[in-house]
Amino acid sequence: MAAFQTTRSLSFLFAGKGNWTWGIESPKQAPVKATQRPRQVHLAMFTLLLLLVSVLNALTATETTNSAFQEPDSTKAKKNWTETSLEEVETAAGQGQRDAAFELFVRYNPGTERVSDNPEALRWLGKAAEGGHAYAQALFGWYYDRHANMPAAIHWYRRSAEQNWPGSQCNLALCYLNGWGVEVDEERGLEWMRKAVDQDHLYALYKLSELYASGVGEPRSLNERPFELLLRCAKRGYQEAFQPLSFRYQHGLGTERDLVRAAEWYYRASRGNPRHFTPAGKTVDLASEKVRSVSPFIRMLSYYTQAALLNPAALEYIGDSYVAGREVPRNPSRALLWLTLASQHGAAGALGKLSQLEPLATPEELGGTKKLLPQLTQELNQVASSLLESARDHQ
Repeated sequence: MAAFQTTRSLSFLFAGKGNWTWGIESPKQAPVKATQRPRQVHLAMFTLLLLLVSVLNALTATETTNSAFQEPDSTKAKKNWTETSLEEVETAAGQGQRDAAFELFVRYNPGTERVSDNPEALRWLGKAAEGGHAYAQALFGWYYDRHANMPAAIHWYRRSAEQNWPGSQCNLALCYLNGWGVEVDEERGLEWMRKAVDQDHLYALYKLSELYASGVGEPRSLNERPFELLLRCAKRGYQEAFQPLSFRYQHGLGTERDLVRAAEWYYRASRGNPRHFTPAGKTVDLASEKVRSVSPFIRMLSYYTQAALLNPAALEYIGDSYVAGREVPRNPSRALLWLTLASQHGAAGALGKLSQLEPLATPEELGGTKKLLPQLTQELNQVASSLLESARDHQ
């Protein structure tokens, strides 16, 4: 505070009216009159001001360098410690640079996915955490959590969460929601979970969708409904969300029922966890009588399977479904997409249907079809590869 007040007083000294010439006259100025200040007085004031500025700088420097593990100046580029010699990193860490301390933890820790019990690794992780390194604090909290020291775990989770580290916000939320080391407090748990969700933390998105679906808390907006949260984390590749999302599409929970979308996410779940999902074993022969007696989802899954193998009739069937609203919502854009692919692979009736749909489509819908076609082709190719691999495994 003293430094701030001193700065304000110096600003006041420099804020005089007219041009401040530091007491040095311009050659074109009129000669000094008896009523003006002597030149020596101006020089004395100038010298005094320089001394004051020097003292202020010294005080400021003392205040900023006494703090251990000081945050580097944001205007300077942070050092890339991974390309620095061990000796230099140790020297910097010994001088209190928290990023260097964390780099030593990484070097002494055998593996990047967990915190080992290596004493040197823990020592430097502790120093980085004490110095305010948010990720180090998160890992230190997890280390104590793993060793069932919940008071210590919560302490470090909280310090990291208060620095806006989303993983710690999520872990702290789970502690409050489950009563791990603290009393159950749903309000606080939801508050911290939402903070992590606001940063798109994938597990937090998934977990908050579960909480809302089970009746814990209320969504803050339409975009925070369980289905929307699941879709957000699934689109970013979080595999645990694939099967629940398929289930929601299958039964129309929080969204319109769409069995094609359900099949898409079901296959993505099968690729991520092949031991638990065997889509090929659930499908039926489209030419058999059995296809009429199976559930609508199994029937659509069978058509989707054949579509992945570029069966023209199956591709056309899915396109027709989006035209008629058969087990899916009516969707001209999706119909155009599937029928275009069907026509490219020789579906007899697809071309005629496209000639009827395209004149009714907007430029945006036509452009969207052109943009999404490569994505759909890639997705179906991946499904086909999985089917062939599964067939080889079962031979």
